[in-house]
Amino acid sequence: METLCTSKKPGTNLCHMSIDTTAVKFCRLKSSSQHVKIPDDILHEIQTYNDLHLDLINYQFNSIKAGKISNLTNCEGMYFCNNKIKRVENNSFENFKNVQILSFYENRLSEIHSQMWTGLIGLKELNLATNKIRYIAKSAFIHLQNLTKLFLGENKISQLSERWIGLSKLRVLDLHANKIKHTKDKTFFGLKNLEKLCLWENEGLIIHEDSFKRLELLQELYLDYIKMTINNTLFKYNQNLRHLHLTGNSIPQIKQDLFHGLRALTDLHLQECGIISIENNSFSSLKNLKHLKLSRNNINVIHLGMWNGLHRLKELNLAENQITALNIFTKGQK
Repeated sequence: METLCTSKKPGTNLCHMSIDTTAVKFCRLKSSSQHVKIPDDILHEIQTYNDLHLDLINYQFNSIKAGKISNLTNCEGMYFCNNKIKRVENNSFENFKNVQILSFYENRLSEIHSQMWTGLIGLKELNLATNKIRYIAKSAFIHLQNLTKLFLGENKISQLSERWIGLSKLRVLDLHANKIKHTKDKTFFGLKNLEKLCLWENEGLIIHEDSFKRLELLQELYLDYIKMTINNTLFKYNQNLRHLHLTGNSIPQIKQDLFHGLRALTDLHLQECGIISIENNSFSSLKNLKHLKLSRNNINVIHLGMWNGLHRLKELNLAENQITALNIFTKGQK
């Protein structure tokens, strides 16, 4: 077992588990072997002060119990990554008002309930990615009213219906690589300040045409490798969208009205979409587009009119297509 820390003062000694954190900003307790089990009382030996970030990596924790970590209430960040945690006991974080970042990345959690997070009134970032989560209670995040980032990627979530009560300040929601099959018109209800939404690699996901209706501040949307068909009504409410990722979906033909109204868009990713043809003026409303990626499609003819309106374009990627003709001359040119 090794103990690492970054200290505010040179020469800080961490030979013992009793740490005077008036001199410590970041403390990391890392196991060099998956067979080393952390002693039950080790967390009681760490006396903490404000701003400490405590990282407990690769131990054999299987649960977080109320009272076991009661002396860590002044931590600003707590990271229980790469453990075997299946359960967080209710009220375990009851007095942890100073914690801003909490991570259970790569554990074995399967259910999320509201009482797991009681007391975390200052929490801004919660990472639950790469677990085995199947069930999220309707009020699971009701106590996290200051949360701005929530990571739930690489789990086994299949249903989302209105699980975001209390998350009005949320700006980033990551749900990539789950088992989500459909969204409804109110699936993201209450997330009025959301700026980034990741749904990529939810294969076969069916998105209701009004799912993004209330996400008026949305700037980044990742829908890659869902294998869905894109229609012209899906983004009609998202005029602030800047980054749109649609790689790996089914868009055989790009028509004039597909991206109509996305005037703020700067990055559009359309790789591996099976695109055969692009109608003239299809991108004409994208006045601020700077990066357009169309590689690995089946485009065979390029017309000059395809790019009408793209006055600010800096990057156009057409690699690995089947281009056989370039009709790029204006009338009177040869």
